[in-house]
Amino acid sequence: MAENSASGSLTNVEKMAILVSRLDREDAVNVLKSVSSDAMAAIVTHLRDLPAVSAEQQEEVVQEFSKYIENLNAAHGGDEVAQNLLEEVVGKEKAYEYLGQSVPFTFLREREDSYIGQLLNEEQASVAAVVLACLPADKTARVLEYLDEDKRSAVVKSLVEQRQAEPGVIQRLEQVIQKKVGGGSTGSSGGKNQNNLGGPSFLAEVCQNLGQQSEEDVLSNVEEQSEEAAQQVRDLLFTFADIVRLDDGDVQQVLREISADELALALKQAPADVEEKITGNLSKSAKANLEEERELMGKVKLSEVHNAQQKVVSVVRDLESQEKISIEKEGEEDVYV
Repeated sequence: MAENSASGSLTNVEKMAILVSRLDREDAVNVLKSVSSDAMAAIVTHLRDLPAVSAEQQEEVVQEFSKYIENLNAAHGGDEVAQNLLEEVVGKEKAYEYLGQSVPFTFLREREDSYIGQLLNEEQASVAAVVLACLPADKTARVLEYLDEDKRSAVVKSLVEQRQAEPGVIQRLEQVIQKKVGGGSTGSSGGKNQNNLGGPSFLAEVCQNLGQQSEEDVLSNVEEQSEEAAQQVRDLLFTFADIVRLDDGDVQQVLREISADELALALKQAPADVEEKITGNLSKSAKANLEEERELMGKVKLSEVHNAQQKVVSVVRDLESQEKISIEKEGEEDVYV
């Protein structure tokens, strides 16, 4: 769906929540009944936590959905539209499941990571990238560790480019890989719609499952391909809500780079744990300045809030790249020696 100045920073699920909130009860119930249980849960969760939304934003969201539906009607509907929408809400794997399609390369999922790495080392980088883009991000991350350095670099550069692959192409590739692996036939893996593969979002998921050094190597490979793509991946790796993952000393260092008015904006829609983490690391005078800014602040555009939060994220990333702070990965524990 197209982005605009006021609603462009919202996710599609958040926009769906806003849309549902605008509908009559009966229509809203019918919309929720028409989606999967996971999609319904996602929409309802966002609906419960929906912040104050201006009339202008609501109208923009409604108009955006109206234009989107008009475009779909003018072009086509069917499986491709259904899968694209489901992927945005519940992810690729669930989308396959709901549409009754088999997941590509299922036969590789239980194979050892080292075995898949050895297998893909013998394939062209573009082929290896297609295979890895069809696997779960955590599996892809582990397999990357077993690729030769040059092959891994080429595969990563291919993975960061989001592309569409005809299901027939993937099915033929499955058959070729299946013969090398041995075992039964793969069956159909894509219906008649195209498959969206790779892209910055997928690669960011992969990086979340890599160690610090491997993540830096991957980002370095992407940067050789495109600085813009590398920045997209970096932005997706750390969000404003992830500030709670920083230790107090690092938070204090970040806050030295943020003005009181920017911080007041960033905290306008901040989760409670993030606000607690930030305000708990302010000096008395800084906290007083922040409170003064918040009292003086009137209504602001949601886009301004997101821009301020992104400024904080950029500062975190800059300091991390300078090795002045460190971002603890989810599930990663420091080892003291």
